[in-house]
Amino acid sequence: MFSKLRKYVHDLYDNISYRGVNDQQSNTDRDLTILLNRYFILCSVIFLVHGISNVLYFHDFTWDRVALFSFSVLTVVLNRMIIGSRFLKPLLGIIICILTIVITYYSSFCGMESGVFLFYFPLITVFPLFFDFKTEKSLIIFLLIFILIMMYISAISDFKLIDKNPLIENQYASVLLILNISFILVIFSLNFFFFFDKRNDYYFILHRNAWKRMEIENLSLEVVRLKKMLNKDDFSEEKLGELINYIHINDAIFLEKFDYFFPDFKKKISTMSKVSLSASEFKLCALLKLGFSTKQIALYTNSTIKSVEGKKYRLKKKLNLSSTSDYKVWFAEF
Repeated sequence: MFSKLRKYVHDLYDNISYRGVNDQQSNTDRDLTILLNRYFILCSVIFLVHGISNVLYFHDFTWDRVALFSFSVLTVVLNRMIIGSRFLKPLLGIIICILTIVITYYSSFCGMESGVFLFYFPLITVFPLFFDFKTEKSLIIFLLIFILIMMYISAISDFKLIDKNPLIENQYASVLLILNISFILVIFSLNFFFFFDKRNDYYFILHRNAWKRMEIENLSLEVVRLKKMLNKDDFSEEKLGELINYIHINDAIFLEKFDYFFPDFKKKISTMSKVSLSASEFKLCALLKLGFSTKQIALYTNSTIKSVEGKKYRLKKKLNLSSTSDYKVWFAEF
């Protein structure tokens, strides 16, 4: 029971995260798409929970409760519409402005004691995740000024830009405050996780060349393992080094060299796939067969770890593998 639930949650999370991600995108665009998918679904959940909480507390539907449910659906629709758009960053800026207006409105509608205004702060902290300060400085400055203006207008007006909902009493205000603080902590936790992840990607790229040299210098253990797997006496450290060098130099030659040592592999993989695999997907299969970890694949293909995870997820769907399958074990035994 627990394992099935875990598998379902894992599959759902992967489906949300990697929707709209494809091999034609750059590593930066792939990482941004994954990040946006996760944030959009979080926004949808926040609006949905607030809408349900309002209905449960007040036992009726009013326009503001309907609006919360509408915002929940709208965030999912917007996510599907803007992912992959060449106007992604301007559209994202417009969405941030809309969210700022929503926060400003509900800060007055629910009152300062509800803590809705606290959502201004996590909204500001996503800038380093979504935008590049070097190339999008003007957009970042505009959005920051817009949020700060709306926040100060709300504060100066004592959060009374509109009439407060008379049904929101002190008791429900405290419930709203707890609910909002909980969501804000979740957002800040996610931001911390993504900042940490981005920092790891930065250091990973920074030390990529040094790690490549170190990996190539330590091939002896891999040679022993692969010799047993291949049962070929002519497989040497030099040949493995040559094969690895072609990973980031020429895909066609790499796959040709790989086919020499694994002559039936490509055919067997092709028969398993629901649809035809691209050259980059065959290359990923080859690297997994060679026992490369996600980190090593990212290292040799000049990708980020997140991008490789996305490719592995799409490959898993095409090969109809279980979400709990261990790629390294599965490909070693294949």
